[in-house]
Amino acid sequence: MALRPKVIVKVLPAEPKVIIHSQNTQDNQEDDKRNYNVNRFGLGINAIGVIINTILAIVALAVFGLTILQTRSALKSVSLAKQTLDSTIAFNNLTLKSQKEADEINEKRLKEKFDLDKESLKAQIEALNSAKSQFTIGNEPFLQLSNLAYSKLEVDKPVTTDLFVENLGNYPVKIISFKSITLPSEYVAESYLKEVPENSKYAGQYVIKGSPLSMKSTSKNLLNIPTYEAVNSEKYHIHLIGKIIYKNLISNKDKIYTFHYKLGKDGLYDILRSENDIYIKPE
Repeated sequence: MALRPKVIVKVLPAEPKVIIHSQNTQDNQEDDKRNYNVNRFGLGINAIGVIINTILAIVALAVFGLTILQTRSALKSVSLAKQTLDSTIAFNNLTLKSQKEADEINEKRLKEKFDLDKESLKAQIEALNSAKSQFTIGNEPFLQLSNLAYSKLEVDKPVTTDLFVENLGNYPVKIISFKSITLPSEYVAESYLKEVPENSKYAGQYVIKGSPLSMKSTSKNLLNIPTYEAVNSEKYHIHLIGKIIYKNLISNKDKIYTFHYKLGKDGLYDILRSENDIYIKPE
């Protein structure tokens, strides 16, 4: 058995270097620990940031999704509103069209009724005017001479004719003026009457139906022998011409009665003219 050499270990005092080394190691550990804690805190912060960012992203996505849903809902509402508006406009247009058509039909019916009423009124007015005209004509005063006779013929005396003015109409009249002349002659022109003065004796008198007015007409010249013989032989006749201006008391219009009669010895007479007309006053 071999013997081991004896080792003598001498422990020297620790050097400052070793102590410094130990202090640095401890500091490093503390730094490491601090850095670890910092890193750990940073990781925590980062994790929290990630979580917050994730939450924000989720919220943003939710808001975006909600915005999309709201947008879609709004678009749908707008589309529905547009459809409703279009339907309302179409309904209103249809209603307006129907109302317009109804108004046009009513207007057409009213026009037709108005035209019918107008024609009916026109026919009634024409009937009334016709009835009024017939009534006026039927009641219009109409003068005529009756019961004509001349006086006894005597030489060197005028020839006088008795006449009655009769009103055949229903309206009374008032005499305005009267002029006439009796002429024994073969022929008498009515122009002779222009030289005859008016007989004021009968102005203002009235002639009504059923009450003739008696008048007299006298010759201008005296009856001579040749004329007397001509009348007796009926070569001449007694001519009575004249005119009466009178007023219709209902219509207040003036009329004129012009007459020309040829009288015979036997009391018969021929009517050469007997006319009632509207009187137009000469200018």
